[in-house]
Amino acid sequence: MNTEPATLELAPGTLLFAHPCNPDARAVFFADLNDFYARVAKCRDVFGTPVDEFEMTLHDGTEVDAELWQAINPSQGDLATWFIDVEPLGLFGKAALFALVNIHGFSLRTALDIMEDAVVRLGTVVDHVVELIEGDGLLDGMPEDLRAYSDTESYAQDMQLNGDIRGFRFAGQDWTLDRVY
Repeated sequence: MNTEPATLELAPGTLLFAHPCNPDARAVFFADLNDFYARVAKCRDVFGTPVDEFEMTLHDGTEVDAELWQAINPSQGDLATWFIDVEPLGLFGKAALFALVNIHGFSLRTALDIMEDAVVRLGTVVDHVVELIEGDGLLDGMPEDLRAYSDTESYAQDMQLNGDIRGFRFAGQDWTLDRVY
């Protein structure tokens, strides 16, 4: 029984590891969906029987992909979705997907379907509230000495408690997610 993966040289980028559920079969590294199918097609147990069930692990990738992978925890059945729909997303798309899956508990497919309605912003909830107040002109016309008494932290907390916004950490940065309807 040899479960040591063979040494491979793959292109830089995300590297995934497929560990077979059958302990007699060899694990494989792969870099994309075609690579996965090609390597798995050759995977056999000690009796020569094809192995078709694998547990997936992100072996090497960016901090963003690693954190997103952990939140999604994709199965073998999610690989096509990962490579086709998730991997090409930019930082803000991946942050939105992370929030929808990790905070709101949506499935990967549902999160991808409603992602266009999700608005994420880089920064804390307080930063977001300050932008809202200044952008909407809520304090315009208020004397300067009274503006000092506006408590943006309390307002941000109220907005979070009401479900209007949600703060989260992703890839080492603070983010804010607006309400998803």
